[in-house]
Amino acid sequence: MFKIIKYDKLDIYNEVLFFLTFFLYQFFLVVSYSSVFAKNLYIKSIASNAIKLSFLLIILVNVYDFLRGKFHLKEILVFFIIGLVFIISYRNYHEGASLVSLLYIAATRNIDIKKIMKVFILSLFMGILFNFLSNIFLQISDGTKIEYRYGVERIRYALGFTLPAFLPHFFLSLVCAIGLNENIKKIIDYIVIECLNIALFILTDTKNVFLCINLFLILHFILTRYKIELFYKIIGFISIFSHPFGALSIYFISLIYNPNIKLFSFLNYLTSGRIELTHNGIMRWGFKLFGQQTDMSLDALNYTYVDSAYMNILIQSGLVVLIIIVIFLMISTYSAYKKKNVVLVISFLIITIHGVFDTQLNVVPFNPTIFYIYPMVTYFFNNLIVIRNH
Repeated sequence: MFKIIKYDKLDIYNEVLFFLTFFLYQFFLVVSYSSVFAKNLYIKSIASNAIKLSFLLIILVNVYDFLRGKFHLKEILVFFIIGLVFIISYRNYHEGASLVSLLYIAATRNIDIKKIMKVFILSLFMGILFNFLSNIFLQISDGTKIEYRYGVERIRYALGFTLPAFLPHFFLSLVCAIGLNENIKKIIDYIVIECLNIALFILTDTKNVFLCINLFLILHFILTRYKIELFYKIIGFISIFSHPFGALSIYFISLIYNPNIKLFSFLNYLTSGRIELTHNGIMRWGFKLFGQQTDMSLDALNYTYVDSAYMNILIQSGLVVLIIIVIFLMISTYSAYKKKNVVLVISFLIITIHGVFDTQLNVVPFNPTIFYIYPMVTYFFNNLIVIRNH
């Protein structure tokens, strides 16, 4: 049976090491997306070394837990399955972000999730603030980007980041984390978040994030204030099955995509050209059981990158990896629903919708729900064992 071993004094040192590691990793990873990072070699060197150091420390945290007998045999089996998924993902996905996510999932098993969310919010906010202010004071660029990628001229402001979309993506992650930390309570909280959301949408023209945050706020307001049981059941059902439905829908829509059909053309416009990009990616590379190396390009003049996280995983990491990830996400969402963790159920749904059109599903700073995967999966298997014993 899965269980958390009794907390002892040595765990305090483990917590301190984890939080130091996590803050370093998340803060400097956010900095690595800044225009300052791209232009200033000194800051680039500091950020790169800090990320490497945090990567080393998080390995030490896990080894330290293992040597103290903090992993049970069944837990090692679970991590072996997840590890296999992430290692394959790492082999085919040059950033290796999924492997780092696995290490953090493993390290957080004995740490209070609320403490993790506090550090998550602080490090993410500090990173965003650093990028924004450093760009203003160092005047790296004017932050204006004119795009013609989808046949329509769009003026977008990067606001201290290398690409205009990064800040909205981080903001969505921050909003979910604040919600999970139970910091959205008063009406003024909803108003402030929505005002920032509107401002970011006007400046960056990132439709997906704008709609996701609006949906999050609406569902959060209704489910946390009125607690309508039937509505919660409906949202719970949708959230649980959103993972396979999201993956299958974007695959089949992209597969049969035809720009000459008005409906497809309209959907492609709504998703800023992502359906066409996914269609081109599937036609060009297809998919294999265990993934493949691709030459996806982020160059604005020759943009071939598949932005959909589910399709990106399918093409680069393979069908097996995608199926296992979807199963774990379904189990995690189901467990959150059974535990009546309303905000987590909403967050899983929002992150899934976001993942259908954007690539950050498995990257720690973009997805706070990653830290809930292990406790939710263990909760599911614990209940399964209890039911079997009865």
